[in-house]
Amino acid sequence: MYPTSISVWTPTDPFVGINEPFVFLNSTYQLPNIGKNIPSVLNQSESAGFTLIELMVTLVIAAVLIGLSAPGMSQIVASHRLSGQVNDFLADLNFARSEAVKRGTTVGVCSGNATSGCTGAWNAGRIVFFDVNGNNAWDSGDTVLRGRQAIYTNSTITSTGTLIVFSGSGALALDGAGNRIGKAFYVFCYNNVPARGKQVSVGDMGQSSTLSAAPNAC
Repeated sequence: MYPTSISVWTPTDPFVGINEPFVFLNSTYQLPNIGKNIPSVLNQSESAGFTLIELMVTLVIAAVLIGLSAPGMSQIVASHRLSGQVNDFLADLNFARSEAVKRGTTVGVCSGNATSGCTGAWNAGRIVFFDVNGNNAWDSGDTVLRGRQAIYTNSTITSTGTLIVFSGSGALALDGAGNRIGKAFYVFCYNNVPARGKQVSVGDMGQSSTLSAAPNAC
């Protein structure tokens, strides 16, 4: 005996009574994500990365920040260079003073070089020499203990003294008039900017100290 009616399945009926698995139904309603080849989290219609406008805005901001930091960096470089020059000068003075005490005789520091001796300005370089004959001056027979090259072109060292001489006691030696040889201020400037200037003071007893340069020194 044949059935008098046939039951037709509709999308609203439960899938448990279907002969084929629901993931393979060829129907028009939306199937669950588990039956698709591409998970929903990977939407290929969306593009990744930066747009040209976003990249240009980023570059403009970076250029502005670099421009704002450039003056500060140049000041830092200038300060480091000036400090390095002052520290080198102090190191030479301390070295000359210790050598004078160790040898028990005079040792000098002057502007110049090992070839021509004590000549020229402090900017052109300097030497530390052993005053062999003890006459408180450079002679061709004296021994160069240390030499320094010229400083940076935009830096200057100025002073009223061109020669510093330490006696065997460590104090500054006396000239024929009873004056201390080398007692003075030695001013270091960078690009003639007063705020960047420093000066080294050398006293009677051979001690040296660092101070800020006078307002009109640079």
